[in-house]
Amino acid sequence: MPKSDSLGGLRSQIDNVDEQIVSLLNKRARIVQKVGAVKKSQSFDLYAPGREKEVYDRLARINTG
Repeated sequence: MPKSDSLGGLRSQIDNVDEQIVSLLNKRARIVQKVGAVKKSQSFDLYAPGREKEVYDRLARINTG
């Protein structure tokens, strides 16, 4: 069995993916903060339920797993 398929190798792969997920979530959060600043400067409502639904629908559609 290749080392990458060993339990330790697989756990290492999971750790790497987890780090990427956290990094991407932090990147997304920084963008969301910028969106909030733009909305505030233009007197838009911060919460947009329609947009939230669009995001969730899109995520469900692109999820292949």
